[in-house]
Amino acid sequence: SKVFQLVKLLREGISDGIATMRKDFPSSDFELLPSPSPIQAVVVPGNERCVSVCQSLTNNGKFDVYPIRSPTVPKGKERIRIILHSHNNADDIQALTE
Repeated sequence: SKVFQLVKLLREGISDGIATMRKDFPSSDFELLPSPSPIQAVVVPGNERCVSVCQSLTNNGKFDVYPIRSPTVPKGKERIRIILHSHNNADDIQALTE
């Protein structure tokens, strides 16, 4: 049916976004944690720095991002949770790695 075709296209778009992010992220100063899903995590040590980077991404972009701070995760392993969506294109994802 058309609904299943649309779902397949959306999944392919998200999969392409994940692949783009994984390919381009090594140029970043932050550590991208392994994840095959649209939910990605980037280590940004320090609660204040994590929140600051998260606020910057939220203000500048098209991303759902959330700070995950200590003590929820170990100190020094604070991270940003990034949720990729089908509307995120390659340029959006490239902007994350800059």
